[in-house]
Amino acid sequence: MLIICQRSSSRRYVDLVINGIDKLSLPQKAQLLLMVDFFQVPFLQLLPPILGAELFSDFVERGCRGFQPDSIEEQEVRIGVAYIELLGDLLQGDIYS
Repeated sequence: MLIICQRSSSRRYVDLVINGIDKLSLPQKAQLLLMVDFFQVPFLQLLPPILGAELFSDFVERGCRGFQPDSIEEQEVRIGVAYIELLGDLLQGDIYS
């Protein structure tokens, strides 16, 4: 019985995730895909800046805490996220707003 409950619970979780992703706009889906590939972390951690609940700059600050200032790793993260944010702005047409 426990295995059936776990499978049922997992399936509901998967359904919720799929429904949530379906509700994202095309630019948001593109940003999410790029960030998942770039950061190699669970995508739920990447949703706040994509959904506008957190600024991309705050996300970068949090993500760069373990790096030395101006290190190559920090610069790569900052550049990568800047391009991902720019892509979202361009696809949404917000670049001139």
